[in-house]
Amino acid sequence: MNLGFIPLIIPYSTGVFISVEVRDDLDYCYKYTGVFIAVSICYNSAMESKFEFIDHTADVGLIAYGNSVEEVFLNAAYGMFSLIADLERVAEVISRQVVAEAPDQDELLVTWLNELLYLFDAEGLIFSRFEILDLREQSLRAMAHGEKVDPWRHNLKTQVKAATYHQLKLEKGDHFRARIILDI
Repeated sequence: MNLGFIPLIIPYSTGVFISVEVRDDLDYCYKYTGVFIAVSICYNSAMESKFEFIDHTADVGLIAYGNSVEEVFLNAAYGMFSLIADLERVAEVISRQVVAEAPDQDELLVTWLNELLYLFDAEGLIFSRFEILDLREQSLRAMAHGEKVDPWRHNLKTQVKAATYHQLKLEKGDHFRARIILDI
């Protein structure tokens, strides 16, 4: 997503004027060269966001961000439910413990999201806040807070059938992010 150009004036004897294009995308880093000055700018405003949706044929892609794996799991759940309904109208009157197991953390993320979708489909519960109580390489114990779905008040938007393994990727490093494709 192009956020536009930011004019940057560098005081230098030649009076060089440089425009820097800032992009909201983790995958881009640009270099701009003036007459005598080279400038390299990498900007990551995505870390200010919890999640974003990406285009995917017939489905919806979700990229969740965080400063830890736990935060990515929380933001993925929040992002998925924000696709389903307007979460600002969800009261925290019911809590459910969610336990999930999988061979690795990538698959654990999908299992976690699908457990939450099961509670949405089977019990009619919508969640707006999540807590990770214990997260390990192959298991998760968490709490989900919300209430019974009220279609009039919650403004239901998109039916999410499942979180899938297609193009699943959990990246760990200085910053964490996960890409999940949601079947709608």
